[in-house]
Amino acid sequence: MGYALDINMKIDYDEIGLKVNLVNEKGIDYIEQVVNNKVEEWMRDNMGARGWSIISGYNSDIGLNQYRVVLRSGFADRRAVYVDPETDDQKTREKNDIFEHYSWKDWRESFPEYDESFDYHLWYQTNTGYWAEKNSSLPSRLNSITTPQNESYWWQSPYYMTHRSRYRYYKVDTKGI
Repeated sequence: MGYALDINMKIDYDEIGLKVNLVNEKGIDYIEQVVNNKVEEWMRDNMGARGWSIISGYNSDIGLNQYRVVLRSGFADRRAVYVDPETDDQKTREKNDIFEHYSWKDWRESFPEYDESFDYHLWYQTNTGYWAEKNSSLPSRLNSITTPQNESYWWQSPYYMTHRSRYRYYKVDTKGI
């Protein structure tokens, strides 16, 4: 998130206060509201004098000293057959349009054989009109698209998200203006 806001820090789940229990066993509409609220709360509390506001789309008007950012969240709903670690019983979970992560405490504690993937992700529009993104510790990547509403660029395999939120757009003041 820091890259999209031109802030030199990693702004992850912990930094914005997005705990597993806030989105666990919820559908995408509820998850979208929680993620948007947490991101916006962080921006309000930490961006200082730099202004930002919600805009309606990727081509909404912005000022000369502003740029656009888009936020989405998503999860991969999947069928799983697994052994319950507490009872040793075999369990089956069908796809159910609900995000399920079995550690209510921590994102890092996962059970890959049956947990579902979750992510929130931001892109920013560069001064060329193209959109860029950054995945965790990888370098930023310029996408050769002028609209982020190109679904094939969001969460490519193996992180394909079966349930995706709507696009949430912001205009952000450039740094130092």
